[in-house]
Amino acid sequence: MSCKKRTQPGLVKWNNEETKALIALWGQEETQRKLGKMHRNRDIFEEIASGLMKIGFEKTAEQCKTKVKNLKSRYRTVLDHNNKSGNDPMFMPFFDDLHTLLRDRPTSR
Repeated sequence: MSCKKRTQPGLVKWNNEETKALIALWGQEETQRKLGKMHRNRDIFEEIASGLMKIGFEKTAEQCKTKVKNLKSRYRTVLDHNNKSGNDPMFMPFFDDLHTLLRDRPTSR
């Protein structure tokens, strides 16, 4: 039996460099245009995973999709919290990068 630990796909660790690269690839104008047109976006996340691979980060399309989903969710949580009067500010890494991408988008995307 192998000594390698098995991890669930959703429990993949992302370091700051990987996350920043993911946001940069996901935030590209062409990628955003494609995401806006398509309901099934598997191919787009395959392209993002391929882009990450080219710069030395091994992530699958599913891992990229999950990370983007989690980043968007966390961004919305922080934004909603900070927009409520009386709350102490909440912070998250990459908030400014995400705000540039997501501030004018409907929450359903």
